[in-house]
Amino acid sequence: DKSVYALNAGSGEQQWQTTLGGALPSKPVVDGDLVYVSSFDGSLHALDLQTGEEAWFVEATDWIWGAPTVADGVVYFGDISGGIFAVDAANGDPLWQANADGAVQSSPLVHNGIVYIGSEGDLETGQGLLLAFASEDGSEVWRNTVGQPLYTTPVVAQDTLIVAYPTNEELLLEGFSLETGGKQWTIAPPAQ
Repeated sequence: DKSVYALNAGSGEQQWQTTLGGALPSKPVVDGDLVYVSSFDGSLHALDLQTGEEAWFVEATDWIWGAPTVADGVVYFGDISGGIFAVDAANGDPLWQANADGAVQSSPLVHNGIVYIGSEGDLETGQGLLLAFASEDGSEVWRNTVGQPLYTTPVVAQDTLIVAYPTNEELLLEGFSLETGGKQWTIAPPAQ
């Protein structure tokens, strides 16, 4: 119903409700006194944790599907036009913007000063993109074409960036170098 609800964890009693201009496709993210919410109204909204009142919002170029990521006072998010955004977590002021060349439906991953994100890539070729940007200024560190469109958020294990392909019958997981984006290994689903 395009609304964010806050409930008392002990009793389930509703504390507040805030209705936004579009559907809410992903989880809200709480950081400090603010709740950050992605919306199909093409905006990222910051709501007051106690009251639900909107503290600020920032417009993207299209629907925001994935949940935002908050790290070191910055909110990172992507939209389905391939825009990647970094804004000040306190007031929504834009810090930088980049392009992922394909719809972004996952959440960014921020690790050691780098923002990693997967995109749908090129639907004609069926290949997705895995990208790395400097968190400080949005400059591209590397990009790598991968075996299929990416709709999941990558994870880090030691020095490897791991992506999952939940809908691929031939490819389950791939590991990539955090530093270069080069493929390190591939795991296929178990034989049926």
